[in-house]
Amino acid sequence: MRSSISAFSIWATSWLYGTFKDFDGTFTFDEKNPSADKVNVTINTNSVDTNHAERDKHLRSAEFLNVAKFPQATFTSTSVKKEGDELDITGNLTLNGVTKPVDAGSEADGPGRRSVGR
Repeated sequence: MRSSISAFSIWATSWLYGTFKDFDGTFTFDEKNPSADKVNVTINTNSVDTNHAERDKHLRSAEFLNVAKFPQATFTSTSVKKEGDELDITGNLTLNGVTKPVDAGSEADGPGRRSVGR
């Protein structure tokens, strides 16, 4: 399976796209019982890559990701609900030592094919 973790931001008329190159996770999916599904992801924050070395250095600094103090970010699902071909995933994201609830999701293109998250 090929996976990626990406982020983007839009400012005025420009946008910024980046990825995290190093992460690991477990995904437990039960098509017949989505409420039993679990998602756990650990991200190496030092692996941020926006295709711009100076910007990446700044993102790794104490001002943003603070990778020296917080080398990992984590996401742990608390709820997974299936709605059609989409999964609404709610969970806790811990970044810079602060945990906050977030809503995420995924849309499956079909069994054995790709799944696109948001």
